[in-house]
Amino acid sequence: MEGGPATTWLSATAHAVLSGLGAALRPRAERLFARGEALAAKGDFTGARRLFEAAAGSNHARAMARIGALYAAGSGVLVSLGDAARWYARAAELGDTEAQFELSLLTLDERGGRYLREVQAWYQAAAAQDATSADLNRSALFPQGIGPLRNPEQSFRWAHAAATAGHVKAAANLGLMLLVGLGCQKDLASAEQWLVQADREGSAEAAYGLGRLAEETGDDPAAAAHYTRAIERQHDTACLALGLLYVNGKGVDRDLVEAARLLAKAAEGGNPYADYHLGLLYLTAVDVDEEARFRAETHLLKAARSGMIAAMMRLSQAYRTGGLLICSPSEALTWLRNAADVDANAQFQLGLEYAGGDLVTANPRAAVRWFRAAAEAGHTAAQVNLATCLIRGIGVERDADEAVNWFVRAAEQGDTRAQVRLAQLLLAGRDTPRRPSLAARWLEKAAADGDMEAKVMLGVILATGVGIPAAPKRAHALLHAAALAGSRDAKFHLGQLYCQGIGVGRNPVRGLKWYRAAAEAEHAAAACNVGVMLARGEGVDVDLDQARAWFERAVDLGFTKAAEGLEILRRWTAGEGGDDMFEMFVEEGEAMMEAGSASTRH
Repeated sequence: MEGGPATTWLSATAHAVLSGLGAALRPRAERLFARGEALAAKGDFTGARRLFEAAAGSNHARAMARIGALYAAGSGVLVSLGDAARWYARAAELGDTEAQFELSLLTLDERGGRYLREVQAWYQAAAAQDATSADLNRSALFPQGIGPLRNPEQSFRWAHAAATAGHVKAAANLGLMLLVGLGCQKDLASAEQWLVQADREGSAEAAYGLGRLAEETGDDPAAAAHYTRAIERQHDTACLALGLLYVNGKGVDRDLVEAARLLAKAAEGGNPYADYHLGLLYLTAVDVDEEARFRAETHLLKAARSGMIAAMMRLSQAYRTGGLLICSPSEALTWLRNAADVDANAQFQLGLEYAGGDLVTANPRAAVRWFRAAAEAGHTAAQVNLATCLIRGIGVERDADEAVNWFVRAAEQGDTRAQVRLAQLLLAGRDTPRRPSLAARWLEKAAADGDMEAKVMLGVILATGVGIPAAPKRAHALLHAAALAGSRDAKFHLGQLYCQGIGVGRNPVRGLKWYRAAAEAEHAAAACNVGVMLARGEGVDVDLDQARAWFERAVDLGFTKAAEGLEILRRWTAGEGGDDMFEMFVEEGEAMMEAGSASTRH
């Protein structure tokens, strides 16, 4: 009968049997595990794995973790981080702290990141030849997948579990993750607690982490002390960190010899960043002789060959300028291309070279191709350049719609050049529908970020109120601030405001002052307007000689309309104009000033 005494008795009996069986199996699992460890110590990893798997069948967590380690190292099996992660996860769930720690590293890409990239490259190359065969081979070789996906949040969870159970390395890593906010919220106080705990247990990584924490909080002397302790515990990256403190004289007296020694020690440990900074140190030493250039090249090449983009870019620059033993445009181009294979900024720089640099023959189509590659990776300057090429039809068929889309993408990322250029298109209404209010919003964003051209354009459209509500007083404030900051366009438009009484009382004297200031900064239309005001005696006594000089200057600066002023003056002085010449000049002068305004209107 369901739920009766018999059922209860059977359940209790089954429980006792199973418990007894588990207890009986545990010693056997321990013996299997111990035999597996003995075989592994002799190098018989295949035999060890069989014994570990037998022990794992009895939920022996350490055996599961050891199987994971065999797959991670490729000992007796094909390297498979997917299988490693699966076994580590089983052990971790059973509370094995070493498995939890290793799993935290795997999901943080601290174990096998290069391996994963190499396998993926192999698969892509094979798939290009025969996708079906590549998929079958991948499934056969890696039934658990190539490896775990990077998951900082999961990494933090496993590191926290292991650290809480007393795993020193996990505690150090947990402190570093909290220090930078990797997989968790940044928390300097908690970071310090975990790092101090691991440091007391002699962790070199924890001492290094405390050095980084001290640097972040501005205590450079303490940082130097922590890094020194980490170095005593054989931490190579601490050599790099302390070396940079010596380079910059932070927390220690500046000492380039000691810096070089520390950086060299870190470089010996295989740290590409140490090679990079050591190369820079030799490249910028006080006395850069042939030996220094040789050492600089050696270390920069080593860092670049490890895949460090900054080293590739610096090598390219040094080969271009002759900062190394030789000046080699071909080497400069080679390293720029190498960097461009993976780096958006290098792609952008290569685009600039094809657009008109000195390493390659100009090729607008190639420039557009590299600008597009960088733009698709989110490089805002490349997006602006690509949009400019599309709007002008340079190296690509003209496509105003696509150009606007790229300007928008760059503008949304906060690029003020894109915001201003987009506003110009929206105001002109030639390549996209005219939308002054939207243009004003983009200009507001750019002006708020300090863009001078945006402030001037915004001042102009607020003064005129074309398509948006006029705000002459704010227009004056924007233009006045920009003029004081040196903008010649702002000075020109400020002259207009005073001459026309927009946002301020009409004041030709001040208007002339600002026109003259703009003209002296080689603003062509302003030079013409100064000539008109001098000829008409507006804001100043009539001075035809000075008027002629300013008209000539305007023509020299490319403002051809000013030639009409010169012609009027010639006829006047030749007595050809009669009594109505002044009135003619007033009318022509207005036309010239309006032409000047149009030539600078955005």
